[in-house]
Amino acid sequence: IYCRSLQIHNNNNNEFLKVHACLGIKVFCPTIILLSLHLHPEYLQQIDNDGNTPLHIACNNPFLNKATVPDYEATVFSIKTADAKKDRTNERTLKKAKQIDMVSLLVRHNPNAATVRNKYGSLPVDLGVGSGKTWENGIGSITAAT
Repeated sequence: IYCRSLQIHNNNNNEFLKVHACLGIKVFCPTIILLSLHLHPEYLQQIDNDGNTPLHIACNNPFLNKATVPDYEATVFSIKTADAKKDRTNERTLKKAKQIDMVSLLVRHNPNAATVRNKYGSLPVDLGVGSGKTWENGIGSITAAT
């Protein structure tokens, strides 16, 4: 797990932090993360015992440096645009769903997390740079949110 002594429980309410756990492991499973965020967007607000948000965990995990997920929000926007123009490109648009890196997706849904320092004083951008993230796979999104 790629966060200093990651605690996947929050001692305040003994709650298992599902998104934190999914983002902190070597095996990236975007389906579980996307489903969790869709069903429970409040999970992005959760903070673990080290003061980390899910954004901190994702930034600190080098296995997410090249990982992308389908950007369904951009895809839906494209489909609506195509429908408005009476263009029959819906199927093609779905098959060519844009991709977004996990860090940028997390920033989009919780931009305030970009300014949260964990109990060690680290911002997500600090952890991201330290784990090898680049401007294109998250650092740019974090910077834009601050």
